[in-house]
Amino acid sequence: MRYRQRGRAVVLSDDQRLYYVRQWLNNARIGGVGLVLASLDRVEPDEYLDAWLEIGDCSRKISLNLDINSPRDRANTLAKLDILIDAVSGLRENLFRCAIARARYDRDERKKAAHAKQADQPKQADQPKPEDQPKTSTMVPQRTQNPEANKARSWD
Repeated sequence: MRYRQRGRAVVLSDDQRLYYVRQWLNNARIGGVGLVLASLDRVEPDEYLDAWLEIGDCSRKISLNLDINSPRDRANTLAKLDILIDAVSGLRENLFRCAIARARYDRDERKKAAHAKQADQPKQADQPKPEDQPKTSTMVPQRTQNPEANKARSWD
């Protein structure tokens, strides 16, 4: 039996198993139990071929039997795989476009929020400068023990 590592996939083959791939779907940092399994096995004694594809994510799973033992079944299986490839490729292209649009939207919203926050804060030019404010006296008359001196200093 031969094992090969291809990316994050495990690919193995021997006399009975012509093709086998098991690959995790989720990024290792994210984790999760999403995986894809694909297998093509030779079943003896009559050299019958058994192929299947399994895709699972969380608690959901799909399994496809891919029969290739008669000309009609081979044509149907290849058409089935082509449809799946086209659907997944189209979904990926559109998700990519939406992801770019969403990133632009999020960036624009952050810019608007930062601009609104800046607009709410008074600018330094809008605040009066100390030299522009009217001058007020901070001098307070002092009272003494002498009532005559207090009368003279009274500013009333």
